[in-house]
Amino acid sequence: MLANSKILAVIACPICKGKLCYDKSAQELICNFDKLAYPIKDGIPVMIADQARKMEQRSKANNKRSRVGDLAADIWDAAELEDATP
Repeated sequence: MLANSKILAVIACPICKGKLCYDKSAQELICNFDKLAYPIKDGIPVMIADQARKMEQRSKANNKRSRVGDLAADIWDAAELEDATP
């Protein structure tokens, strides 16, 4: 269990400084951008990149979203749709 649930509001990935998601079942903090899972040991997040688990590669379609971020990918998709309209 995460020692303090408010920690997610202030903790960030040490590599990209992005937001992390809490995976309660695996007891990990997930960085979707870098595809890393940081372990939580005895309620304390271990935010050392060398100790993070590398997550599986996503499909090619999802990989684009993880590289540029969800919001940027949504903007990109919307722009492509506008360009495709006659």
